[in-house]
Amino acid sequence: MRSPYVTVYLSDSDMIAVAGTSGRRHRLSEAARQVLLAAGVPATPDKLAETGGTSLDVVLALIAAELLIDPDRLPDRSWWDPHELVIQRMRSAGRKRPTLQAEEMPSPRKPLRDEVVTLPTTALDTDPAFFADVLSRRRSCRRFADQPLDLPTLGAFLRRSLSVQHSAESYGSGVNWRPTPSGGGRHPLEVYLWPVQVTDLAPAIYRYDPFESVLCRHSDVDEWFARMPEQLRRQSDLLEGDPAVVLLVTAVAGRTMWKYENNGLSIIYQDLGALYQTWYLVATALGLGGCVLNGGNELVNARMLGLDPLIECHVGGFLLGTPRDDRYQDPLSELLTTRDQP
Repeated sequence: MRSPYVTVYLSDSDMIAVAGTSGRRHRLSEAARQVLLAAGVPATPDKLAETGGTSLDVVLALIAAELLIDPDRLPDRSWWDPHELVIQRMRSAGRKRPTLQAEEMPSPRKPLRDEVVTLPTTALDTDPAFFADVLSRRRSCRRFADQPLDLPTLGAFLRRSLSVQHSAESYGSGVNWRPTPSGGGRHPLEVYLWPVQVTDLAPAIYRYDPFESVLCRHSDVDEWFARMPEQLRRQSDLLEGDPAVVLLVTAVAGRTMWKYENNGLSIIYQDLGALYQTWYLVATALGLGGCVLNGGNELVNARMLGLDPLIECHVGGFLLGTPRDDRYQDPLSELLTTRDQP
């Protein structure tokens, strides 16, 4: 029967099938396509050839390509979505592109708009907490105090986690170095923030520019953004109060995919994970609380930010604020208490 782990896409005039079990891509002939369409239920190879109106050789080739599979080989339960499995298999086969055209390299930075906000420096920039202590105290905080964040503290948080330390732009390279690692030094991630409760910062959507370390006003706050904390509280019983800042993360995918082939998306996701951990540690060092945010529907967020999701796609988010209390530091006790409740 047809493998449940197959995805199909069009490339020019060809139809390409990807076997999720191996990650290999195969160009489908019309005969092979007809066999796959007829293979939704178990059948012998001879029967599939007859139903598909083709030769047995075509069926055997599809079996060898793992596009057809013996039902006895299927696990009793599989958690894999076929698209996720294809990405996982192709990731391990990824490599650097054999030729890189410098003139096609996406810029490592987005241009500044006219209106920017300079972030004031503070002693927090030069007085970090002891690292081992910070690491041991890192927790997800979902209960926030009704307390605004001041602009210098927000600036320290952004500089410590995102600011460019060195850049090779003057050498014609898009590589730069920041507190968070990135595959190939490409740094595809962009950060937009909505200051829900931040002093000395007008309500708006801002983009943080890591090269100049300034906030660039991106757009006004519309109704969708204004309702986000309320929507999040409805989705999670653990979230209390409003965070001081909602951070949304996008990826300018071309920066990474220009250099890498099959595993470009996987590298972007790894970059996002590294950024999340950095945000957690910096928030802990500054006495703040934070937690990863799924961030909602990608296409909705792209529309709200005025982005083309094929060029710059939403990949995640983060809530940042002052902890309401220290309950989050003992999550096991809180979990057990919640379970004991009727």
